[in-house]
Amino acid sequence: MGLILGNLVQNALKYAGSEVVIATRLNGAGGATAQEERGWQFYTTDRSAYRRTLDGAVAHSGNSSACLRSQPSTISRSFALLWQRIDASRYRGQRIRLSGYLKTSGVTGWTGLWLRVDPKEGPTLEFENMQQRPVVGTGDWKEYSVELNVAEQAEEIHFGALLVGSGQIWVDDIELLSVGRFVPGAEELRRARNLPFEPLDPGFEIPK
Repeated sequence: MGLILGNLVQNALKYAGSEVVIATRLNGAGGATAQEERGWQFYTTDRSAYRRTLDGAVAHSGNSSACLRSQPSTISRSFALLWQRIDASRYRGQRIRLSGYLKTSGVTGWTGLWLRVDPKEGPTLEFENMQQRPVVGTGDWKEYSVELNVAEQAEEIHFGALLVGSGQIWVDDIELLSVGRFVPGAEELRRARNLPFEPLDPGFEIPK
């Protein structure tokens, strides 16, 4: 997709969660859904270009998955993502792995998982979005993962899945784990306010 689009995606991922979020409801309009209340949110550069749903007919496990689908108006530079954030304090000084299952249909841009580590203030500490090993085309469920270090000054961890350009993806069974330690920095900041310590609703289950 090129450096310009890569920077665009990274900058949008950096600010997803602030006032620039265009849409936060995962499933339809009017009021927060059960899914939004349980942690997952939705962001897109063009609200007319993508639909997001919980799909009760397609799942890797359980009874549903999250689905992002482009609309006919989608252009190659548009993208959408699912995301949530958690408190980083439990993972400081560790290396973490975000894993999850993706199923794709007709992806002409690219898709993948993304992971970002932020301090209380200042620039992002670590970032990865699979742009260098993108998932494209049509494929059945497959597990993917990304890994980053969490410095002692980390405040929040943001993560999710994104779809760039046209196509349709399903996301399921997200997992965030510590996979070891690394040499941390000297400073430790206070715990992020009111954020969960673990991913919420990793299986994108439809409430019964």
